[in-house]
Amino acid sequence: MASRTARLFARLFDCGVLVAILMPSILINGAPGKFFGDGLLLHLSTVIFFLYLFFEDALGGQSIGKRVMRIAVVGAASRRPCNLFQSLIRNLSIVMFSVFDILMIIGNKRLRLGDRIAGTIVVIEENFYHW
Repeated sequence: MASRTARLFARLFDCGVLVAILMPSILINGAPGKFFGDGLLLHLSTVIFFLYLFFEDALGGQSIGKRVMRIAVVGAASRRPCNLFQSLIRNLSIVMFSVFDILMIIGNKRLRLGDRIAGTIVVIEENFYHW
């Protein structure tokens, strides 16, 4: 299983990716108060933001942050990389349950609520390739 520290840094890195996706739109539209204005860049960056947010783990079980931290999401039963549905479920739980979802990682099994619902676990990359 991946450590809580590796998971935390992967999440922080992915939050940086999400900010980077929105940054051009924020810079062009001006102040954050104008963030919800019109414009193709705004709409495009919003779509990319949500696609990354919900499906970040579906690319071989690794988001960009997980790839950097050398960890991966796999199905708990199948030990195969996280699929689109599992990624959507585990990441939708962050949006729906936010802090409660993340606090679940404190438990002995190191599973967020999203992992429990989606049937996934986060493993160290070197173990991922030996399943």
